[in-house]
Amino acid sequence: MVPSLSSRLEKANEDTLKEILREAESRLDAQLTMALAADMRAITFLGFMLAAVAVIVAGTLAIFKADQIDVPLGAIGLFAAFGMSVSSFYAFEAAKPIDFDPVGNYPSGWASDAESGKPIHTALAEVCAHYDGMLKSNQSAMQKSSNALLWSSRVALGTVFVCGFLVLCRILHLFPY
Repeated sequence: MVPSLSSRLEKANEDTLKEILREAESRLDAQLTMALAADMRAITFLGFMLAAVAVIVAGTLAIFKADQIDVPLGAIGLFAAFGMSVSSFYAFEAAKPIDFDPVGNYPSGWASDAESGKPIHTALAEVCAHYDGMLKSNQSAMQKSSNALLWSSRVALGTVFVCGFLVLCRILHLFPY
């Protein structure tokens, strides 16, 4: 059986444990900064996607309300609205709140250590191991959001390219009717 991280870290001297703790707290702070920046990117992109959907839907409705309906162009508009809506969904997934572990502990978390007289050295090793789990949990949550924003961008870009190609074909009269 592999020993726990806290029992492995407990073998380090107190100065080393304090440095490990300092670096873990620094990394947790950096993760929070990166997560907030990623959230702002996702929220901004979501706003652009929703605006694009509104404009595309309005344009497509105008096509279908015209005296002479351009069915192929209307179909392209519907496809564009669908693609940008899917992109918006992924942008929302990237922007929605995630479980995130900030640096620090609740004082109540130390109560049992204080009551049992646990040596500070052992407690520091446990805090370091706790922070290790927090760092990994944060990284996983951030990766999921990052993947969602990447998919949002890919879907939006693909939609623009496909619709641009179809509009060009329509302009060049490459559609059969």
